[in-house]
Amino acid sequence: MEIRSSKELWTLKGAVPVIRRIAAIAEEHGFTVALYGSVLLKGESESDLDLYFIAAEEKTGAVHAQSCVDAIEKTLGEAKCVQLTRNCTRIQLKDGKRIDTQFLGYTPF
Repeated sequence: MEIRSSKELWTLKGAVPVIRRIAAIAEEHGFTVALYGSVLLKGESESDLDLYFIAAEEKTGAVHAQSCVDAIEKTLGEAKCVQLTRNCTRIQLKDGKRIDTQFLGYTPF
């Protein structure tokens, strides 16, 4: 059995402040953030924090999704964002924690 340090474990309590910071940034770029996955269902996760970024307005486009990711990386400072697919970006924090994001409902222009 692999033993993980507590700093690698996402808990609901530890995730809420991070989600609030990210949600404020996302709102500025036309998205609403929603938590899903193990942290929501079980209260913790050893792998990642899962967030949906849902387009809040019909005019929200791909350029807004990219500017949102760029702003998160810049604002959090300790984050590195890697685009995995057109709709999915992984945010890797310096402490080893990972946030997987899915962008939904935006116009691909």
